[in-house]
Amino acid sequence: MNRMQRNWAGTHAYTAPQIVRAASVEDVQRIVREPGTVHALGTRHSFTDLPDTNGTLIDLSGLVGGYELGEGTVRVAAGTRYGVLATWLDERGLALHNLGSLPHISVAGAAATGTHGSGDRNGVLTTAVRSIRYVGADAELHEVHRGAPDFAAGTLANPRMA
Repeated sequence: MNRMQRNWAGTHAYTAPQIVRAASVEDVQRIVREPGTVHALGTRHSFTDLPDTNGTLIDLSGLVGGYELGEGTVRVAAGTRYGVLATWLDERGLALHNLGSLPHISVAGAAATGTHGSGDRNGVLTTAVRSIRYVGADAELHEVHRGAPDFAAGTLANPRMA
């Protein structure tokens, strides 16, 4: 079995019949529209079979780039790894409030799991998320902002920590 069909540590082999790498939002939408079950797959940092499926795994690692600086914010693609983002921000004299323990963790992976980042007063990485764009089960692009009723569920962020 090839390394790309395993988690990052090599301790879990995915059983999904296919893993499809998306290079754009349109790729994700096309894959979601196809019949069957789909699950998103980030940097493969899970040590369990949680992201696995009997359908299609959508590899989001191709969704990178497209940085947009706003007033006190930065918009990044789902597959962007925190190590890359931190370097990009540092080159501009900016930084995040917190970082995960490993540079290969993706922004979407941390947001989807509510993990990474530590400290009593820092808040996990998702507490820095202000909005999220995602492809829903309907294959349409949606956007939800902090303060919206479903925002905390979409990022697993604790709004009291922000």
